[in-house]
Amino acid sequence: MRSRSALCPPERVARASWWPAFVVAAHVWRAAPAVQAAPCPTTRELGDATAALAEASPGARLGFVHGRIEAAAKPSRQWALGWGVGLGLLTVAQLAIAPLVEPEEAPDYWMGALASGIGAASRAIFIPHVLLERRRARKRGRLGDVCAQLAEAEHALVRGAAWERRGKALWQHLLSIAVNAGVGVALGVGFGRQVPGARIGAIGATVGEIMILTQPTPMMKAQVQYQSGVLAPTPAGARATWGLRPLTLRGGGGVAIGGRM
Repeated sequence: MRSRSALCPPERVARASWWPAFVVAAHVWRAAPAVQAAPCPTTRELGDATAALAEASPGARLGFVHGRIEAAAKPSRQWALGWGVGLGLLTVAQLAIAPLVEPEEAPDYWMGALASGIGAASRAIFIPHVLLERRRARKRGRLGDVCAQLAEAEHALVRGAAWERRGKALWQHLLSIAVNAGVGVALGVGFGRQVPGARIGAIGATVGEIMILTQPTPMMKAQVQYQSGVLAPTPAGARATWGLRPLTLRGGGGVAIGGRM
């Protein structure tokens, strides 16, 4: 009668003992992508997720938000810096001119400097939120699991879009008009310069409106696109622009506000 060791050689026993472990490892390897692509809940501020967004992988959603934040930072920085520096230089120029003109005309430049100084200060204090969000993201790095990263990225998207929405709100237009009208009234009543006061108030209100209208809104557009679930990657080299361009003679005089993404 043969012994059990003769029926089952040692090398065959070793192969048999490794087989279950190999099967388990194969199943884990095949299941890993599914675990990594498990859906993450959307942040509450976004509202109900569309079916397309719910089916998108966390990696695609995270890449979309990070890409849009990076793309939105440049035009927002250019807008804030351009208006801040421009209005700041205008303020300095008027303060420098005021002592050189006739005494009765000096209040025109003092009050003009006040109006432009308020605009410059607003751009220095109220920085586009997307710049702060990008700074936070770079400082924080990739911490936590993918769902935690995605939740923070969605919060950043919502906060950036909310800042842009406030900048375009009706009360911003009314506030700009009120501040400049107040400067004009102060010049007319306080210094007896009604005509220059009306002129400075009108010019200041116009400049304020142009500043509001040229504010970029890439985060607002990105939020709408994200909520729809259309997570197209940011094209290489794509950027949002803003500015004023003269109308052609065929289209009439004046200025037109335009931009592209």
